[in-house]
Amino acid sequence: MSAPDDLAPSLLPEKDVPVLVDAIKSIMAEGDAHNLQVFNQSRWEWQYVNLPSYKSRVYVNHYKEKILAYYHVPLYYGKAGPETITFAMVQDVAVSVTLRGRGVFRELATYATEDLMQRNIGLAYTFPNNKSIHTFIKYNDYKLLTTLVPYLLPLNSADILKIKLPFKLLASLSGGIIDFFNNALRKIKVPESNRIERHESFSKEIAGLFFDFQAQYEVGLIRDEVYLNWRFLEKPQTKHYIFSLNVDGKPAAAAVFKVDELFDNSSLLLMDFCYCKNGEEYLLQLLQSLRANYKRWIKEPVTLIFTSGNGKIFPLLKKAGFIKIPERINPRPLNLLVKGLNYKGLTDITDKTKWHVTLADWDVF
Repeated sequence: MSAPDDLAPSLLPEKDVPVLVDAIKSIMAEGDAHNLQVFNQSRWEWQYVNLPSYKSRVYVNHYKEKILAYYHVPLYYGKAGPETITFAMVQDVAVSVTLRGRGVFRELATYATEDLMQRNIGLAYTFPNNKSIHTFIKYNDYKLLTTLVPYLLPLNSADILKIKLPFKLLASLSGGIIDFFNNALRKIKVPESNRIERHESFSKEIAGLFFDFQAQYEVGLIRDEVYLNWRFLEKPQTKHYIFSLNVDGKPAAAAVFKVDELFDNSSLLLMDFCYCKNGEEYLLQLLQSLRANYKRWIKEPVTLIFTSGNGKIFPLLKKAGFIKIPERINPRPLNLLVKGLNYKGLTDITDKTKWHVTLADWDVF
């Protein structure tokens, strides 16, 4: 069944922002969305109005004065090789259950893609779910860059198992055994002189470390001080934890975390990180120190650390006790798709080894 003739995609008129916010809440409720409880107009404006570029393209389908489908594309400053370009990050796309299966999403996605092609935008990327990935690849010519590998570090295996096992004593005994062997197998030694420190904001040194770290990769968003403050400190109703590992009194690695519900557990998410040149070991030391002393800084109850991304550090996380989650049991694979729009540079944007991607690039967290 096709969509109604008078259901046509368009750019969102500014006056309709409150209408869109109400529509998003309704469609979120239809699918029991992760962020339903914290979403409001302030959150929407942070994400699509007050971002570092102050630019977004928001596409909608109106029907009888209601918005029944939406497609958000915030624009960010990024780099591809030596060039600074604009990245379009397709996120928060949905169609009301009343119109699903009628080609509405395909029509809206095609309209948005054609509009983006007319702008001075270098490339687009997105993390679609299993329902929408087909449309992006088949009809909008996106390419699958990679599927991000998820990693999990148990902090309290007993509490994790108590959710899954009916017998609490068995969960406690099994969890204790898992933690014992996991601790015994860790290979990271942290010199006493290398101190972990928690920060309430991004110092010039830490912001500079993030910016320099990006130079190790050819493609990715520009993580300067403006971006870091917007992404982690200005996000409404959200608390982030900033840590650094200091060597000789200067940060050699830094990481940003937040607490969220994941796998039915209160989890500490490693959102983003950086380290000095050839300093992978410093980030592992930071994670090891946090693992051993997280209760000192994190007053919220957490049972595990979770992260995912693309970069050379991720296969090394097992040295700090992280466990790679098998693809067959991963409930939400993070498939990273990319599409060249107006980028004409020499850097191959379809080569995953050139990209720096973390959980901070995904709009869900």
